[in-house]
Amino acid sequence: MAEPKALIYQSELNFISNCVLEYPHLETGGDFFGSFTRDNKFKVEYVIGPGVDPKRTAYSFNQDIEYLRNCGNLLNSRFGLQHIGAWHSHHKLNLHYPSSGDINTMRNVISERLPCFLISICNINQDNTVSINPFLFVREDARDYINYEWDVLPGTSPFRERLSRENDNLFPSSNVELYQQSYASSRPNTLSSNGPTSKPEMPSSSVWLTAIGKRLMKEIYDSLRKKRGISNLEIVQKPDGVLAYRYNYNGAFCEMTLPHEFPIQPITIKSNDFNNTQIIEYPDNVSADIKSIVRYYEKRIKKMTF
Repeated sequence: MAEPKALIYQSELNFISNCVLEYPHLETGGDFFGSFTRDNKFKVEYVIGPGVDPKRTAYSFNQDIEYLRNCGNLLNSRFGLQHIGAWHSHHKLNLHYPSSGDINTMRNVISERLPCFLISICNINQDNTVSINPFLFVREDARDYINYEWDVLPGTSPFRERLSRENDNLFPSSNVELYQQSYASSRPNTLSSNGPTSKPEMPSSSVWLTAIGKRLMKEIYDSLRKKRGISNLEIVQKPDGVLAYRYNYNGAFCEMTLPHEFPIQPITIKSNDFNNTQIIEYPDNVSADIKSIVRYYEKRIKKMTF
């Protein structure tokens, strides 16, 4: 059975792709405005990016609510467009599906006033293309979400054309220029509308899907990012589904592995800064601060789960 589809203009996919590539190590996002067709298809006719004051980290994104409200009021009053969904990136996390945090947020969003909502999860692939995958959350549906596909309308959204000509202050000109450059050049593989054929093997019991696990990941990331001597920091999902930080530290390649069963299984570091690759149970060779952070959260998670 074919996946249900949502309509979207090619220009809007290009716009999202450019916004995602602006933040290769942080989450970013925006919102969908559009309408419904006679056969009840979602039609995404205009996409906005982040406002001037969003809250973003490597693992979360919160839109600038005032910006969203102002955009919604303008698009509705002038064009009759409705707020029908939202998008956000998982940058290089290789998580192509809604996380448990995304699902919990949507459960709170869906209400009598808003019976369904379209979201899209974006990822930066290894070849620097961007995957943009749609999902529908429905209040009456027992499933967490419904997998969707894009039915791409060629060319430029007429609403984007008009707002670009008018250069409205509400829609940053930098984003419009990015869009124009991307679309005019017709770069191949700027984006991909399809993600992997199966979900990454991230067990629901993984500590990194919990709120406290996400906070620990963020603190480790922030500590690594600030550490002198570290470069090319990224988080990856290995073939077995386990998350890891990879980076160069004073010329040596390091990989910090975050086992799903932490703290039963410890966080480890593999480093080639010696003649033979060594496994270090705690990252002493990186930062005493990180070791302290890991042990602090280890105690908290043990109290929470055991």
